[in-house]
Amino acid sequence: MSATGIEFRNAMGNHDMKLWGRSHETSAAAFEAMYGPAYYSYNVGEVHYAVLNDNYYIGRDWYYIGYLEERQLAWLERDLSFVPAGTTVVVALHIPTAFAGKDEKPFDYAQAERSLCNHRALHRLLEPYDAHIVSGHMHTTTNCPVRAGLYEHNVAALSGAWWQGAICTDGTPAGYAVFEVDGGEVSWYYKSVGHPRSFQLKIYDSKDDEAFAGRIVANVWNCDPAWTVEMRADGGRPVRMERTTAVDPQARRLYADASKLDHKWITVTQSDHYYAAPLPAGTRRVEVTARDRFGNTYRAEKRINR
Repeated sequence: MSATGIEFRNAMGNHDMKLWGRSHETSAAAFEAMYGPAYYSYNVGEVHYAVLNDNYYIGRDWYYIGYLEERQLAWLERDLSFVPAGTTVVVALHIPTAFAGKDEKPFDYAQAERSLCNHRALHRLLEPYDAHIVSGHMHTTTNCPVRAGLYEHNVAALSGAWWQGAICTDGTPAGYAVFEVDGGEVSWYYKSVGHPRSFQLKIYDSKDDEAFAGRIVANVWNCDPAWTVEMRADGGRPVRMERTTAVDPQARRLYADASKLDHKWITVTQSDHYYAAPLPAGTRRVEVTARDRFGNTYRAEKRINR
């Protein structure tokens, strides 16, 4: 990191924990010895940043859950008491918080290590602010406006699928998120390793996956509900594509056979950052245009082989 000349602010992840100790309180020792406190805050310009540690080791084997203990929540409450209402606040933590709609569903205790169990407490503390939560952990992409004034960016991994391939399990290329701040306004995009910024989607048809028969399907990994995606067949009129769920065909080819992987628990992931439209019979070339919430336009083409 020193060689880059960039200042790094680190958030503790589950692989940074010292496991096999007798309690959660023993789990952050190695991280803090190297990087400093496991949770802290700072200001840059008009934005207030809080970095949290929601990796909660339960003192049994390797197991942890997504959880913020009261000590940390009380600290954040005091910290935010000095931040005026309406300020842009960015919270960084490793394990993602709940996304829109999950509160209406029964809590899945089998997934306790994959989401912040007591996310409601954090969300309530952020109510007075224009808040962004930046999380990781999943090695997939999910962008979600949780509610007005609260947006969660669950960012895919620089390692792809834990260094087993150049894409994540949902088809997102290995990469990182870039956030640009102007005053209190935040914009963002996803930068794929080895690709230009304009690389923001991939196109598939039935030759790639039989489940896509009769359709063109685009994986637009950094999308959110404000994006619009259109398809042109052979230069014809644009047709709006509808958001859907799918499994990335390239990810399936890479990760379906666990015997070829160093980590046998890796599997492909279904996600909702796909858009589909009917493919007219006889089409030879398809162009897909995606427009993000900031007005940026991205394009990709595919020749249809019959």
